[in-house]
Amino acid sequence: MFKRFLCHFVVCLLGLLLSLSGCGTGSDVINHSQSPSNTTSPSQSSSFDPYHDPDLLPVMIMIENIIYQQSDAGTLDASIKIDDSQILGRISKVIGNKRPSHNGESNFLDDGTPYARCPLEEYPDAVVVFYAHEWHIFCPVDA
Repeated sequence: MFKRFLCHFVVCLLGLLLSLSGCGTGSDVINHSQSPSNTTSPSQSSSFDPYHDPDLLPVMIMIENIIYQQSDAGTLDASIKIDDSQILGRISKVIGNKRPSHNGESNFLDDGTPYARCPLEEYPDAVVVFYAHEWHIFCPVDA
């Protein structure tokens, strides 16, 4: 009798877990470890992509009263190093899906995330922000 109850319980529990997980479709999975330069467009993938969701603002940070937005330029080549002396600061506040209004604020990146001037000549006004194990290029947003 107990074995039958236990089997019924396990089957019901598995059914509940499958229904809560969306049956493994992946439609609500967010993969923050994947960098924006490596993500696919919504037409290429049915999974949720925070970098292309029309309801989310683009990734932004405010530095020296200028708002910078993650650009299509991607990331710095791994051979380009940013040392500690080049770090301008670190994100001090995360505000969610809103436009930053104070220096050090970001709408997506974690508290303590470092940022520096972009060392590439082709992006003289840009900054780079280190997350997901890479330096991502952010360009100023036109006011």
